[in-house]
Amino acid sequence: MIGDMNELLLKSVEVLPPLPDTVSKLRKYVSEANSNIETMKVAEIISSDPLMTAKLLQLANSPYYGFTREITTINQVITLLGVSNIINIVTADSIRDSFKIDVSPYGLDTQVFLRNCNEEATFITNWLNDEDKKLSHLLVP
Repeated sequence: MIGDMNELLLKSVEVLPPLPDTVSKLRKYVSEANSNIETMKVAEIISSDPLMTAKLLQLANSPYYGFTREITTINQVITLLGVSNIINIVTADSIRDSFKIDVSPYGLDTQVFLRNCNEEATFITNWLNDEDKKLSHLLVP
């Protein structure tokens, strides 16, 4: 059973479609900009994709983040979540849409499973960022 799942995953990886143009442009811009990333340019790239914009706004306004006021612009999302988190989210979302894995034989609902995986990844990323902030005082006197 595990061998079948591994084989299915390997076949899926071999036939992954390319990332959407918006994700590719965003990743390219950030890698070329190095530390000179402009939030407005990131917002411009993301705003060119209405679906991505809507998904990020929905995520930022979800109870998971628990912001006290409504997030209404993509600039706010970028400022609150950070560029690296945004890139991870849109890349993971694009890749997740490419995988068609049926986990029902394991008693799991695919959408719930993928949502939980995404929430866990986001939690760990945020936790690590918080830990970095706590330790940053050791690096900067």
